[in-house]
Amino acid sequence: WSDEMMRDNVNVKFVPPENSAALISAINHLSRNHKERDSIGLCARETVIREGNIEAFAKRLSALCLRVTNSD
Repeated sequence: WSDEMMRDNVNVKFVPPENSAALISAINHLSRNHKERDSIGLCARETVIREGNIEAFAKRLSALCLRVTNSD
């Protein structure tokens, strides 16, 4: 997944790596905030459906190959 696809508090909830306190805090926050949790979940599902299929992957790979081969 690219950074452009994953948007904090939109379709993913980022926490710092190896920070269990931040992870616990994020889980607790989302367990208390049903609307936010449901919104992030719905957006995440839509992102996976839109970007997580073979056609979308092939487009991204093709674009990357063109960028690499056209860079002088």
